[in-house]
Amino acid sequence: MNFIYLKNLLKKNHNVIDVGANIGRYSFKLSELIGKNGLVYAFEPMHKSYLTFLTLINFSKVKNIIPFNFALS
Repeated sequence: MNFIYLKNLLKKNHNVIDVGANIGRYSFKLSELIGKNGLVYAFEPMHKSYLTFLTLINFSKVKNIIPFNFALS
């Protein structure tokens, strides 16, 4: 999905789900679009990608991404 579509769909303070977050490319953009009072629930089942994602979250000091290390279906 293109970021332009996301910008048109999401508003400040929304809560969103990122299924298959990988290292967080979309999670970080979603975080930015919904602002500090919204939440991104990010699910990534692959352990190595999840660990990289955690490192990037900590490094960037983003507070509104909640990562989970399991799959959804």
